[in-house]
Amino acid sequence: MKVLLGFNFYGAGNVGDDLMVAGFLDGFLNIVLSIESITCAIPFNLKSQQIRFPQIDWHKAKFMSRREAITACDLWIGVGDTPFQVISGLWFLKYLKNEVRICEEEKKPLFMIGVGAEQEAKKEKGEFNNIINNTNFIVTRDKASADIIRNDFGNKTNNILISADLANISLQQMFPLHKDVAKVYDLGFTINTDTLSHEDVCMVKKFIDNLSALKKVFICNEIRKGKKFEHSIYRKYFKPWYNQSMTSNIDLFLPNYQKGSIQDLIAVYRRCETIITTRYHGLLTAAWAGCKVGVIARSSKVENLAKILEVPYVKSPVTLPDLQQLYERVRKVSRKKLDFLASEARSGIRYFGEVVLPKYFD
Repeated sequence: MKVLLGFNFYGAGNVGDDLMVAGFLDGFLNIVLSIESITCAIPFNLKSQQIRFPQIDWHKAKFMSRREAITACDLWIGVGDTPFQVISGLWFLKYLKNEVRICEEEKKPLFMIGVGAEQEAKKEKGEFNNIINNTNFIVTRDKASADIIRNDFGNKTNNILISADLANISLQQMFPLHKDVAKVYDLGFTINTDTLSHEDVCMVKKFIDNLSALKKVFICNEIRKGKKFEHSIYRKYFKPWYNQSMTSNIDLFLPNYQKGSIQDLIAVYRRCETIITTRYHGLLTAAWAGCKVGVIARSSKVENLAKILEVPYVKSPVTLPDLQQLYERVRKVSRKKLDFLASEARSGIRYFGEVVLPKYFD
């Protein structure tokens, strides 16, 4: 069986993507034993992915056309993340429409596993419903995503199984119970601004500045340097690039994405007492690391995960009292709850491998 990983954003620099791929491989390779190859073509630097995931045959997208990749496979699988979203623009919707068209022409079954949906995508529900209706089976990463597809999109497909995020599998392995690490930071925090305003970030900065006695670290879950991503926000608001003489007691954690192991990418979390984050997988990683957690819910998917984990959150527009109260209410997530999510994620892969795939490949 030749498997094509159909999503093409791996290697872009988002740590959450790597956590999901690691979780998928851990579960999938232990269940589906008839795999001849797993292939993926991406437009980014291959080095990071080849180092962390040698089980996958990585190709540069410009040297392998989408039709070439799909023609050569037996099945197309979209692994992880939130394909049903519009917050980052319509680029991925356009990409999926093309993938669905080629899979249909080449008569290749198309699946998605460990995926999410955001309420904000309702504005494009007609386009997304066409993709869903041409997908043979979908394993969602939570009930909310399935509900969005069924209720907000109005899609009544039965080819959906509710599971949990694939990163729970890899995080369970990387954060074993009862492994204590000395805390270096009182507070780690992550801010990205695809939906947050300049005023929101300024309010967060004011809140952080008020915690002058604490040892703090700004965490990059995304290593790209675009203006909406963490590194640029740190350089603009917390250690301005235009004033290098300005001192700051806020460290920067920018992992070595090109060469680092999965553990290297998230090493800082274990060293933080408390985490406040806008990132979905920043929240999930902090929970598994045993941190006290608070959330700035920049989107419906982050808000929903905060609800699942039962941790406090605030929504935009944020105020100083909001953030102060959030910090006072931060809490740890029970290991029992997290282990349950990892078990659910494994069960979703098992159902896909043992029940769904045999219908297409006897």
